[in-house]
Amino acid sequence: MLLLFVGACTEKTSKTIIATSDDASLRRENDSLRKVIDSLRRPEAFTDDTLAKNAANPSGKNPVTLQWISWSAPGEATLDYLPDGSYQISGSQATEDRQYLNIMGVIRRVSDRELEFDGTVETKVNFNNGGKPCIKTGKQKFIRSGNRKYYRLQNMENCGGGNVVDYVDIYPGTSGLLR
Repeated sequence: MLLLFVGACTEKTSKTIIATSDDASLRRENDSLRKVIDSLRRPEAFTDDTLAKNAANPSGKNPVTLQWISWSAPGEATLDYLPDGSYQISGSQATEDRQYLNIMGVIRRVSDRELEFDGTVETKVNFNNGGKPCIKTGKQKFIRSGNRKYYRLQNMENCGGGNVVDYVDIYPGTSGLLR
């Protein structure tokens, strides 16, 4: 008896949906879904709005930090705008005793919260990895989470292992990348 009741309710619900769905509302729903799908296919770096923003002030400098060195005395990265909407990035943060962060490669905005980087991030801190450089190469992601204004490298594990993490951050500056 219970199965008959559930089956009857399900059938009426589906009939109601079919009966209230007309061609115009289906077209509107399809158009809305198509816009969402198109926005997912087209990274923000290539939208007209972002390209216009980058074109207004494409190249510039952005602060960079490695937490082992200092958050209060950031280094600096130079970002040069490239015709495809990405940026050539080259920068560093260093101390007098030869501890450093170096970053070099190509970076582009994927969304408001994600940057895609392809290049090399090299860090050297006397008390990590036996004092040897830690070099990370290839494609990497920088993510902005919560209310933070900066983007953090997601490949955080230090080459020395042992649950040691490196926080490599890029902050908004004068380039068009993070405006």
